[in-house]
Amino acid sequence: MIKYTLNMKTIVSSLLLFSIFISAASCQSPAGKGLQQLDAAAFEAKLTESKDYTLIDIRTPDEYKQGHLANAIMIDYYTPDFKEQLAKLDKNKPFFYYCASGGRSGKTIPVLQELGFKEVYELKVGFSGWRQANKPFVQ
Repeated sequence: MIKYTLNMKTIVSSLLLFSIFISAASCQSPAGKGLQQLDAAAFEAKLTESKDYTLIDIRTPDEYKQGHLANAIMIDYYTPDFKEQLAKLDKNKPFFYYCASGGRSGKTIPVLQELGFKEVYELKVGFSGWRQANKPFVQ
């Protein structure tokens, strides 16, 4: 029979590692609570199954004119009143949004969290990912 001896240092180290593991496993995605980052196929599917939602294109007017998702409302990320425009929207409706490639939409996450949006879907890789997936858009 093998006898194991545990000392206090081993016990504390084990508990510390266990708590770090549990904490990491239970954390939300980097996007935060209530926000899901979806690829083009999942984004399209979620839009299709949602009945009453808001779809926002946060690119510039020139980018929007080159093509956008059907029914998308443009709110230019670079306008000084970007946050105020978002604040006017219904925070209880599912909220879908995208930019060109994911940079601006990623920077918008804290704004949406601060404003209290409940259900948010971000298009991963933005409009460029949508086009690469050969999804329909309006020109």
